[in-house]
Amino acid sequence: MHQVTRSCAGLDGKEHAALPEAGVPAAGIRLENVEYATPPPRSKTLFSGLSLSVGSGENTVVYGDNGSGKTTLARLIMGLIEPRSGKVHAERDRITGMFEDADSQLFFSTVREEIEFASGGPYGGTMEILRLMELEDLLGRSTLELSFSQKARLIFALAYLTGREYMILDGPQEDRVIYDIIKKTAVSKERTIILLMPAAGRFNPVGCWKKYAIRDNRLEEQ
Repeated sequence: MHQVTRSCAGLDGKEHAALPEAGVPAAGIRLENVEYATPPPRSKTLFSGLSLSVGSGENTVVYGDNGSGKTTLARLIMGLIEPRSGKVHAERDRITGMFEDADSQLFFSTVREEIEFASGGPYGGTMEILRLMELEDLLGRSTLELSFSQKARLIFALAYLTGREYMILDGPQEDRVIYDIIKKTAVSKERTIILLMPAAGRFNPVGCWKKYAIRDNRLEEQ
């Protein structure tokens, strides 16, 4: 068995050395030598020989410049697109996610209807997550009336309410409430987070994280 070492930050924001962990958790998400290019006529290679493994409890952050393929990586993991070659193994009934474009992920007229649909999953703490996301007073409001930040918080809450173990967060809004929940979730290990962030993002991970950057069409461990 080999060892896994992660970078950890306490709630004080300071980096702490993590003790190596014996073995590797069984990977719910695994990409092996993935090749992907955008469709013609303007075909562009985004990934070449990209590999990634994320096991239960292995919070992971992937940094990348605009256009580097962060959203494409999320879509590959979630099975929304297929690689040109290589393998993507993902237990998709354990995976949920949110993307930057909130409007394309809202399907009902009101916040209440969105919440009722999402909370049909096994997670029962509906009002608690709404309180934490500062949405509890907006249940009767039309989703069209929400601000950009409120829509981002709602999309995060909907992903959380599915109760699925792996949460893929593609470029979440730089929002105090969302970041606080991400940090608390990472420390508690209640969920496993795969966070896709701009290289210049201001998010300061708390807890233990595996860190990567997209460079030269591959993932480089940080």
